[in-house]
Amino acid sequence: MWKLVTYTFLISCACAYIIITRQHFYNLFHYASSGLFRTMFIITVPLLWVYMFFSNMSYNIFLGYRPRPLHKWKKKSGAIAYFLIGFLIISCLHIGMLELLFEMHGQTVWSSGYLHGDVFFFAAIVWGYHFMIYKKPHWAVFNRLIWNLFKGGLIWAQNNAGKGEDESYEEDNELAEMTILSAEEPGEAYGREELPGGTERRIQVFNILLLHFSKSEGTYFIDTQGNRTYCRCTSSVLKSWEVSPWFVKVNRKVYLNMWYFAESRDMPGAVLLEEVVARKIAKGVQEQELDLRELTEVSVRCRPNVKQHFKERDRLATEGWGKYFYYD
Repeated sequence: MWKLVTYTFLISCACAYIIITRQHFYNLFHYASSGLFRTMFIITVPLLWVYMFFSNMSYNIFLGYRPRPLHKWKKKSGAIAYFLIGFLIISCLHIGMLELLFEMHGQTVWSSGYLHGDVFFFAAIVWGYHFMIYKKPHWAVFNRLIWNLFKGGLIWAQNNAGKGEDESYEEDNELAEMTILSAEEPGEAYGREELPGGTERRIQVFNILLLHFSKSEGTYFIDTQGNRTYCRCTSSVLKSWEVSPWFVKVNRKVYLNMWYFAESRDMPGAVLLEEVVARKIAKGVQEQELDLRELTEVSVRCRPNVKQHFKERDRLATEGWGKYFYYD
């Protein structure tokens, strides 16, 4: 984390220098001896961190946690909103502060000529940062802080926003209801539920397809409907489940519910998702742009876990599938 903070600080210093000097950036010694430049530089660097914070917040609102009603948006719509709103907020803040500075010297941003050409250096840096965060969100310092410190509050907001709207509540419950489809056992209806009068939510363990644990990307589970739900827990939560042997670690971040997976005949150590379940989750996975192949890929280190599971599979207990996993 400290390495990321250091890199971010150095890059923000370089960006502040370019924003201030613009096309004259090559004249380093001239600017270094200027007291006005040093003052502007000391002000600009912290401002860039403020802009980064707003950009990261915008990312988490429109692409990360997507609280209601944003959770119904497609990822493409969320991405457009992230880029436009994030850029507009930062641009308005930046130009507003410049306007105050120019007015102190009897000018405006427009009359100074800043908007005629110099602003493009700032715009290029802002757009570049937004694009970097879109592709590599874990490279952002504030994203890390938001995920680690404020994730609980954002999840609470996501779970509880709009509770008073009965129509929305019924619609969400309808979407959350799912049918277990397995070649080994006839289907039985289960549902992901919200407990009346509380903030807790629960899902039957049988309905969890996989769990993903990561400090940088967030912890979440994907259910048998293809929905991704962020939660606060660690892999130790599996130890309390009676059916924990069914959840097998297949790579550094993911535990699979092996009830829905079969052993691959073509690739030793690999797994295949049941076809009926794959069809069931296809729409949800596609809408959320989840890479199911990457999530379910078995790493070399974890192949022994998978092989051991299939050796003992027939002897594993099945009591406890109806128990609930409570998450927030």
